[in-house]
Amino acid sequence: VLTGDITENTYINGMRVKYNRNYRAGRDLFVNFLGLPDGSAIYGILANSRSVATGGFGVSANENMADGQDLNIIDVVIEDLKMSANEIPVLYFDKCDNAMSRTIQRGPF
Repeated sequence: VLTGDITENTYINGMRVKYNRNYRAGRDLFVNFLGLPDGSAIYGILANSRSVATGGFGVSANENMADGQDLNIIDVVIEDLKMSANEIPVLYFDKCDNAMSRTIQRGPF
């Protein structure tokens, strides 16, 4: 579905894929019909003190005094940023208290 190797017009075992419920479920789950980034934030410029910005903010170690220094951004215009957030909460703290319930964490910790 994601690579486009299988489309609605593909036939598998004599049946057109668009009528297959598994194909439709996969398409609806994985295909980004809006073409917008999915996430909780979008950045025009993301600067990290050292290396790539993965694993959360403040994770990369600043081993040298020069890490995170001398960043110049000149004459840049960032506009029309759009995103589509599809948040699925999956954080529970009940088990930390040995509770039998499963309450989804909402709001700040």
